[in-house]
Amino acid sequence: MCLNRLWHANAILVFFASAIIGGCFEAFVAWFMQLAFGIIAWNYSSDWLPLFGGKTSGKYMVFWGLAGLIWLRELLPRLLKFINLIPWKWRYALTAVALVFMLIDIAFTLMAFDCWYGRIAGLPQTSPVTRFFGEYFNNTVMQQRFQTMSINPKWSGRG
Repeated sequence: MCLNRLWHANAILVFFASAIIGGCFEAFVAWFMQLAFGIIAWNYSSDWLPLFGGKTSGKYMVFWGLAGLIWLRELLPRLLKFINLIPWKWRYALTAVALVFMLIDIAFTLMAFDCWYGRIAGLPQTSPVTRFFGEYFNNTVMQQRFQTMSINPKWSGRG
């Protein structure tokens, strides 16, 4: 979405814009997860050109740049040919349904992280929501699902 205006731009500009946007987004997500939930999902401190305290790196920004370039120049035009075959009314409906599913997925993931954080921090788990997540997304499930993540309440920005 951020690259739409660069549709016809020079490939080098698309690459660098994709690298910067992707790297900044990756660093923001890492910062948010640590601040909100005490989660460190990745650490690129030992990679080439670590940035933002290892929340992203030059290596992964190169990958973001290549991914943006491939997406904008190769994949998106082909996808748009298919999308343009769908009538406008259906496009709006399908977009709305996809948006609702994505928002539900994001909300449930954030609630699962919050309940995981609460359990690790020793907070009471007495509400129906925390009991639901404790039953279906307990610590073992979360550790298996998010194997590369480390969680520690002391790392969060919560008091």
